[in-house]
Amino acid sequence: MSFKELFKKYKIYTIVGIIVLLMLVAGGITAGVLLTKPDKEQINDVANAAVGDEFTVGYLIFSILTEGTTNTVEVDDTTSTSISGEIEIPNQVSYGGRTYTVTSIGNSAFSGCSSLINVTIPENITSIGNYAFRGCTALTEINFNATNMNDLSSHNNYVFYDAGINSTGITINIGANVTRIPAYLSYPDSNNGSHTPYITAVNFAANSQCESLGDYAFYNSDITSITIPDSVKSIGERVFSSCSNITEFTIGNSVATIGTYAFSNCSVLSSITMSNSIVKIDENAFFYSSNLTAIYFNGDINGWVGINFVNNYANPLYYADYLYLGGQNDTPLSGAITIDTATTIGNYALYNQDITSITIGNKVTSIGERALYGTNITEVTIPNSVTSIGEYAFGACNNLSTVTLGNGLTSIGQYAFNNT
Repeated sequence: MSFKELFKKYKIYTIVGIIVLLMLVAGGITAGVLLTKPDKEQINDVANAAVGDEFTVGYLIFSILTEGTTNTVEVDDTTSTSISGEIEIPNQVSYGGRTYTVTSIGNSAFSGCSSLINVTIPENITSIGNYAFRGCTALTEINFNATNMNDLSSHNNYVFYDAGINSTGITINIGANVTRIPAYLSYPDSNNGSHTPYITAVNFAANSQCESLGDYAFYNSDITSITIPDSVKSIGERVFSSCSNITEFTIGNSVATIGTYAFSNCSVLSSITMSNSIVKIDENAFFYSSNLTAIYFNGDINGWVGINFVNNYANPLYYADYLYLGGQNDTPLSGAITIDTATTIGNYALYNQDITSITIGNKVTSIGERALYGTNITEVTIPNSVTSIGEYAFGACNNLSTVTLGNGLTSIGQYAFNNT
């Protein structure tokens, strides 16, 4: 049979074969996407995209949260738990000519990615789901840039469950535009600290805009020291509680309130640098931080006594022996003092300090509970401006022999001069 006859005989099969081959190639490409997530619906026609539909960009699988006026997506999963190295979650992703803002990281999104070393959480993230980074045991760095993320829950979030436990430790870098650290960001699986992420350092950007640290944000972490930036105005409940490796804190110049148990049970904490912006320290803020030795307060004596220490464990002087004022870090408070601009001498303000003499100015209207308890003063004159003296205010002042009371007093607390 001639070549010409062969060509005629098999031409139709050749054409059919080419068509089949092209269909297989096209089918293989489609199948390749599906194989990355066979149990999830993929979007084939973006014009028909709906809430709940999914698409893949790189290693990340996104699920559509909203469509229409705003287009938002959640990081739902990864194409494989074997991804390694660095993952930078984008602020936005494009698909089919449409742009989506990434606002959420879903439940268990990166769970089991045991070779993941570095993750960047972008500015637009407002929520992170339960166990999102569970088992990311090699993690060493978290770049946290979420500017205003919602608080997490103590009940089931456990976002970084067991993260970094096989690494040298996790450093959390807080981006400059972050305005708040969400509550329970690194909370362990239980109050006994099991499955706590191995966080060894927290760094704030030099021009930080962070204004608040949420409750339990760094609870039970392994940080050794931290400087809280001047932008921060409030420190929540138990933020640094049970940080058993931390030896010193520097609290920024704008902090006004410190929450309950905020620095409690920091067993090796020896010194704290505090600003004169502090107005109130809630109960038990330094409970069981019994290794405290020195408190460095950037203001003067009037600023210190004006702080509202809610109870004895709210005042670090309950444990610390020395109070250093106004940057005079070589000479602790002792001897004679004068309160001339403060309007109150707060609860526990000078508890057990080595004070031998005090002059109380006529701007002071109240002397709080145990305000001068255990001091070494020998005499005191209460001016006419003072209307109340709290319980045990001058208790255990064993050297106190002379007290002159002003005519403005309307109440004197129980045992105000007990054991004097």
